[in-house]
Amino acid sequence: MDTLTFTFEPGGRPLYEQLYRRIAAEIASGRLKAGERLPSKRALGAHLQISVNTVDGAYRMLADEGYLDSRPRSGFFVLALPRTLAAPTPRPAAAATPPSPDAACRYDLRTGLVDPDTFQPDLWLKLARKVMPRMGAHLAAGDPQGERVLREGLTRHLREFRALDASPDQMVVGAGMEYLLGLLAKLTGDGAVYALEDPGYPKLRTVLANSGVAHRFVGLDEAGMRPDRLRASGADVAYVTPTHQYPMGITMPVGRRLELVAWAEERRGRYIVEDDYDSEFRYAGRPVPSMTGLTRSEKVVYIGTMSRSLAPSTRCAYMVLPPALLAAFRQRFGTYACTVSMLEQHLLAAFIGDGLLVRHLNRARTLYRRRRERLLDALGGAFGDRLRIHGANVGLHLLATLAGGPGEKAMKARAAEKGVRLAGVTDFAASDAARLPRNTVVIGYAALHDAEIAPVVRRLAAAWATA
Repeated sequence: MDTLTFTFEPGGRPLYEQLYRRIAAEIASGRLKAGERLPSKRALGAHLQISVNTVDGAYRMLADEGYLDSRPRSGFFVLALPRTLAAPTPRPAAAATPPSPDAACRYDLRTGLVDPDTFQPDLWLKLARKVMPRMGAHLAAGDPQGERVLREGLTRHLREFRALDASPDQMVVGAGMEYLLGLLAKLTGDGAVYALEDPGYPKLRTVLANSGVAHRFVGLDEAGMRPDRLRASGADVAYVTPTHQYPMGITMPVGRRLELVAWAEERRGRYIVEDDYDSEFRYAGRPVPSMTGLTRSEKVVYIGTMSRSLAPSTRCAYMVLPPALLAAFRQRFGTYACTVSMLEQHLLAAFIGDGLLVRHLNRARTLYRRRRERLLDALGGAFGDRLRIHGANVGLHLLATLAGGPGEKAMKARAAEKGVRLAGVTDFAASDAARLPRNTVVIGYAALHDAEIAPVVRRLAAAWATA
């Protein structure tokens, strides 16, 4: 054969690899026959305007993989393949995913978001310059419970702000609530049944199901999870959000907290899991101690996260285990490596130890309080008494009930038509939604900038004007 002609993709794969693929395809399809001699490297390089080395690299790859036979002083010859390889059949193009109804929404009022402006890159770079020079001493896998310096900082913070007097030895650090809940599901026993708040955090159901854990749904009243329904559920572990029930915004009173702990104390193997996901942001009333700190019971597991206080991408969560579960953790997972990187742990430890977490929370709390007040003022001005607000004293979301509204589904759809994405309370319900408040939506305002409040409220007022 005198020569071969191919085209190449500029800026694509290396030329030698493109040439290798073109010749391999010719051989596999049968267009290059067994025994044919390929053009010399110099001749093909001159014809294709590429270097001899490029041709040599492609030919040698083909010889190594059994497409060509390299014969000294004779050149490269096509080898006979056991069968002609069928040219790869192009895969059918995947069906285009229909755009989400919310894809065009300009304003996102979902929960779980934070204001990115609260993140201070310069501050974290400064911390990294402080921490990185010392990282050479911390390149091993580290403590399976998390670095002690971080656990000491977190337990000190919990003692000061959540009245939770725990030892750093009780704390386990992990990459997100999902991971820690998966561990906890193993620690509480393979046959343990979990009781979940209804309505509640939908992801919990997924995590427990993926862990093979049975769970039941327990309804709420004005004080939170109902003890009578909990007893009737036959559950062994009750998962609650007592400081700011998600999504209803209920703050569980002390009496109800004590009732739930009493339920756990009645039987061996029962536990309460206290998810304290956004207690840092309280705007009215005195601070409420954590359930763990209030009761000092060895039946309560405390779970916290940096996702709301810093950012959802900060994959650092922690749990405080009572003695029995701590012993089980060390026995079952004591050889595991901590799933949070060593660098991130030391950065967070410095962030806490230098007093920067407290300053950050104070600044973020001030920002979110002002945003909440402006949103409430704007909603009140647009709707008056027609819109009732509840669950707004803690956290980063509130509930809004429209008197005489067209129904939650219609409220969400009309808002989406106006470019505003939000959820309704039934989106968080697992069972009987009939007992939930009607015409009620959940508004997350953390990522809503101050300048966007008035436009958002005008759009909601237009969306619900005919209700």
